[in-house]
Amino acid sequence: MFIKQVYRCPYCNVKTSNAICCSSCADDLKQFVNNKTGKTPYCDEFSAPLVYDDIVRDAITRFKFNDCPDYHEGFAQLMLSCNLFDADIIISVPSFKKNKKYNTSALLAKCISKQIGIDYEPRAVKKIRETKFQHQCDFKQRLTNLNDSFAAKPRKVSGKNILICDDIITSGSTIDEIAKACKHARANKVYAIAIAISNVAFNYENNRNNFKDEQ
Repeated sequence: MFIKQVYRCPYCNVKTSNAICCSSCADDLKQFVNNKTGKTPYCDEFSAPLVYDDIVRDAITRFKFNDCPDYHEGFAQLMLSCNLFDADIIISVPSFKKNKKYNTSALLAKCISKQIGIDYEPRAVKKIRETKFQHQCDFKQRLTNLNDSFAAKPRKVSGKNILICDDIITSGSTIDEIAKACKHARANKVYAIAIAISNVAFNYENNRNNFKDEQ
């Protein structure tokens, strides 16, 4: 007997048959659709289906911090609507040590890997030093907090196109540092995709230059 799967809407938390969102939130979500891509010095291009604001910000906060791992299926479906680029492998954002129940980036990466048939390589990149959590940093600290904190394995990434999966791209620093590690390990191209992106990330180089000018 067929059993209809029940999800929780990430934006209002009600039960729904649609993983992306309930019918009540569908129109609201259209206001936060993102149609831009960007890049950083090391990340060749990044994208996300949504803009990080209002109900989207609240939903991702619950996903990350309020024990809502089941949201990942709906978020991953939205991410699949973006240009996923010409990737050979998918990676997630690694932690220095396990300090919470689940890694949101890894949940998204595994789900997308399964959907598009590209290998997920959880050990291709590792974090090599402990840092503050990005959400605990102010904007200026975010730009330097992760400097040289990742290392990539050449045998996993050399000559390949890499797709980084993350939950949010805010300052752009995380994906740039991971992309830098991959490029140092001779990766070909590095791309990134997330659930949502802040408008700040599209001005990554300007933000870095302004920060340097203030030093």
